[in-house]
Amino acid sequence: LSRRAKQNLAPLLDEKFSPIVSAWVRLSGKILKEKYYSFIGTNIQWAFNLTDIFGLEEASQTLSIVISGAEEAALTPKEKLSEIIRSELASAFGFKKEVVEKIVVVKSRKATATAEPRYARAIRKIKLIDGRLFYAGDWLLSGNLPATLESAAISGKRAALAIARSAGINV
Repeated sequence: LSRRAKQNLAPLLDEKFSPIVSAWVRLSGKILKEKYYSFIGTNIQWAFNLTDIFGLEEASQTLSIVISGAEEAALTPKEKLSEIIRSELASAFGFKKEVVEKIVVVKSRKATATAEPRYARAIRKIKLIDGRLFYAGDWLLSGNLPATLESAAISGKRAALAIARSAGINV
């Protein structure tokens, strides 16, 4: 990388991150009818019904649970998080806790870049570095969106278009 490119990247090298905690949950039967659910006023924010999303033919049901902005959850023991998830799912959907057969908790301590003004200034400078390195990710500026799945998709599309154009492909 050129000296200018390294200078532009420097503020990002000491970036702060926010954790996300996710869990794979196995239910004893096909209980949930929708493909995804959002929660308000609970520790968990999202439940994705992977069995239905992927069209799996099985008697049980697999969910992906997401806890965003999970600073506290990342410090909580996995066994305690499993019990919280089990209780919140049972309460939200009206089934007994025993319906939850298995929970596997995954802690991603550096999952999402923390939005700070100094990062925004640095990101504006790194659209393309030395004509060879393209960037995509939720941490890039994508209009008015924060670091989200949606902004990652927009960023990926922009990077793909830039790569195609640099290769002389008219898109």
